[in-house]
Amino acid sequence: MTWHCFRSRRDVLMTTLILCSWSITSWSHEPPKNAENPHVWKPKTQSVSVFKNGFGFFTREGTVALQQGWGHATEVPPATFGTLALFSKDPKQVVDVVGVGDGEVIRFDGIEQPDTVAAKESMIAAAMASVLKIQYRENHQDLEAQGVVKSLSGGYVVLQQGATAAAVPVEAIRSIQRTELPLRFHVVRDQEQPAESANLSMSYLRSGIVWVPEYTLKIIDGETAELTLRGTLVNEAEDLIDCDVNFVVGVPHFVHTALLSPLAAGHAIRVLGSAMPGVGVPQQVMSQVMNRAAIANDLGNSRGAGMNSIQGQPETGDSDPRFAELIQNLPQMESVGGGDYSVYTKKGLTVRRGERAVVTLMSKVIRYGHKYHWVPG
Repeated sequence: MTWHCFRSRRDVLMTTLILCSWSITSWSHEPPKNAENPHVWKPKTQSVSVFKNGFGFFTREGTVALQQGWGHATEVPPATFGTLALFSKDPKQVVDVVGVGDGEVIRFDGIEQPDTVAAKESMIAAAMASVLKIQYRENHQDLEAQGVVKSLSGGYVVLQQGATAAAVPVEAIRSIQRTELPLRFHVVRDQEQPAESANLSMSYLRSGIVWVPEYTLKIIDGETAELTLRGTLVNEAEDLIDCDVNFVVGVPHFVHTALLSPLAAGHAIRVLGSAMPGVGVPQQVMSQVMNRAAIANDLGNSRGAGMNSIQGQPETGDSDPRFAELIQNLPQMESVGGGDYSVYTKKGLTVRRGERAVVTLMSKVIRYGHKYHWVPG
């Protein structure tokens, strides 16, 4: 293991003592691989409504600790245009800013953030166990170090990258950047005060998931039969762990599915939000989604330039070619649903990305009879 330090001999000796102490307390065993930073939002997919045209409406939830009202996340889902919404489940909190970039840069220049050791340690502590790129000045040279934040003590921050580690003096730091946390958001509570923590939800429509219905009829006797509906779920979107899956009968046609959300495309936007109810998906969010959806009464209205054979839907830029090939081999519907939708819900389903599952959705005993039609010879 190689250590990089840039100070006088006295400071080198001090650094060695600090690192030895840190080695005894922290490297007596490997750090837990599942260690998580409470300031990094890692929402779990709670529910998804799956349509038969290769799209699904996802809802994620999770809590996060905030730093001066700010939180971070590691990914932005490939949501279709006009369907991505991030909101707090607490009606007294509002997500007022959402941004995406290469990773937030925090400068300690006395203007953006105070140029003090206390301010730097506070920001670094919020980035514990995540990757930081640190710009600092030592011996009249501008230097850079990058790695996972492993320790912060004695005026030094220790970064690890593979088998190499670097100890950087906090006092010399000029800026830090969270390179692996592209999504950031700001949450305020009553009277526009920054929130300390939040329980957030994210809802969006994306491609990569589909279900196919299969009906079987078992004759019991001359008057009754057993009708069973099974759904084959094909998931190429994201992991579903203990998730509520809604199988939707009826195919809506969403406009603008060929376009990604500006956030997913890498552009920052400002969300002018208002307080939203904390139960389920807020009506405002559903209105936002449905305002982007046009229910087509027949397939002919939806066919045109740029449409593919997947229920008349346009191609999306993030579609997996394997998924597109698979779905094109499925039986095609003769028409698009015109407004009446049935929903079958399966709770606690686990289907990871790349997996398939056959789920029994309905089984009931029905009465049947014989019907004859006489055709004159």
